[in-house]
Parts: sequence; structure tokens; C-alpha cells
Amino acid sequence: MATRAIRELGLELLAITKTEFVLWMLPLVATAWLFGWVLGNARETAREKRWRRALDAAQAERDQAQQALQASRKKHRAWLGERDALRTEASKTRDETHTIASLRARVDALTQERDELARTAANLESDVADVMAQWRTLEPVRAELAERDATIAELTPLRDQLAASEVERERLAASHDRMVEGKDADIAERDSQIERLHARLEAREKADAAATPPPLAPRVATPEPATRRSGDDLQRIHGIGKVLAGRLNTLGYHTFADVAHWKRSDVERVAASIHTFPDRIDRDRWVEQARTLAAEQSDAASSTP
Repeated sequence: MATRAIRELGLELLAITKTEFVLWMLPLVATAWLFGWVLGNARETAREKRWRRALDAAQAERDQAQQALQASRKKHRAWLGERDALRTEASKTRDETHTIASLRARVDALTQERDELARTAANLESDVADVMAQWRTLEPVRAELAERDATIAELTPLRDQLAASEVERERLAASHDRMVEGKDADIAERDSQIERLHARLEAREKADAAATPPPLAPRVATPEPATRRSGDDLQRIHGIGKVLAGRLNTLGYHTFADVAHWKRSDVERVAASIHTFPDRIDRDRWVEQARTLAAEQSDAASSTP
């Protein structure tokens, strides 16, 4: 539409240029012709007057033509202004066309981006739904974990107390072991002194018996002394010394088989009787060692012809 207006404006300007040229040349031709006519007919006053009147008329026409020319020029300038305005508008239209094209391209790109974002959002919503479903399935596990954490929190002070008690027990056991070892050494020393005293007493009794003659009396049959029960060397069990072996013999335990048949109640009772801890008997594995030694004796007895 703008191109058509510009073409029509150009044709109008071309027509105005031709008209202006004719209007300019017509007075000049008329003036020249009249001037020649005046020179050629200077003597003819009547004709001169007629030509003057014609010249005045031509001048009037020229003035009219000039006025018309000025009006045409004004109109031409107005048309030029309209042409420039149309050109500016056409330039703006082209710029707007380019802008619209770029905006359309931008809109298409944004539309594609929006579609891509919509697909991504749909995928994310699906992933979120899956995660929420998995989260709901983990509710029992979270409840169990919370209950376990609560139980651990409740048991932590007890565990600390148990650890402290274990440390204190080990300290007391070590102290008791040292005390028992010291007492065992004292008892062993006293047992040695008693044995030496018994030996000296028996030697003195024998010496007195040898020095004093027996009185004459009828012989009376005296019963034979009871045979002393034979037993195993309980000191072969690791953790049992001479003193503890004597205490066990006092309680009636003389063989490995006697110790091998101990139960938990027997262990606690024997530990209280010999002044030690049941844990020491468990730690040194008295019962297991006694079973092993009793089995070895049984195997050795069965293999002996």
C-alpha cells in the first residue's frame, strides 16, 4: 500500500514539473515575440497599443502564471512533505515489519520453550508422585527407625552404667585376685610351717616312744586305719594352686571328674566357699580343663592292659 502511494506521488510530481516549465517558457516567448513586434512596428501606434495591451495581458497572465506557479510550488512542497512522511511511514512500516517478524520468531521460540517446560513439569510431577509413593511405603520403616532411636536413647545410659560396672568389676576382680594370691602365699607359708611342726611332733613322738618301754599288757587287736581316699592332682588345672586344691579337697572334690560335673549352682557355691569369684572359675575354664583331664585319664586307663 505504501509503495503504491509513493508511485502515485512521483507521477504527480513529474506532471507538476512539466506544467511549471510551460508556465515559465510561455511568458518568455510571448515577451520576445512582443518585443520583436514593437521593434518592427514602432511606427504603428495603434498596433503598438494593441500589442501593449496584449503585453499587459500577457504580463497579467504571467503574474497569474507565477501565482499559479507559486501555488503549485506550495502544493509541490506539500506533496514533498507528504512524500517524506510516506517514506518515513514506509520505513517505520518496514522496521515494524522486521520487528514483528523478530517478535514472531521470539514468540515461536518462547512457545517451544513453554512446551518443553510443560513436558519437563509433567515429568517432574510424575517423578514427585513416584517419590511420594515411595515415601508413603517407607512410613513403617521410619516408624521402626524412630522407635529404635528411642530405644537406643533409653538404653544409652544403661549401656554406660553397664560399661562402668564392668570396669569396676574388673578392677575389683583384679584386686581380689591380688589379695587372694597374697593370702594363698600366706596360707602356703603357714601350711609349710604346720607341716614342719607336724614333722617335728611326729619325730618327737617317735623318739619318746622309742625311749619309753611299752607296758606289759595283753595284746588287743586294733582295727586297721581307714584307707585314705586317693585323688587327682587338681593343681594341674590352670588357676588352682596348692591352697585352692586343699580347700577343694576339704569340700570333698578330689578328682577331675568331680570338678567336671559342676553345674552353675555348684560353681557359685564352691566360689563362695573358697572365697573367690565365679567369674574367675569361668575365666580360667576349670570345668572344661577338668573334663579334658578326666577324658585323658579315661583314655589312658582304657588303653592300659
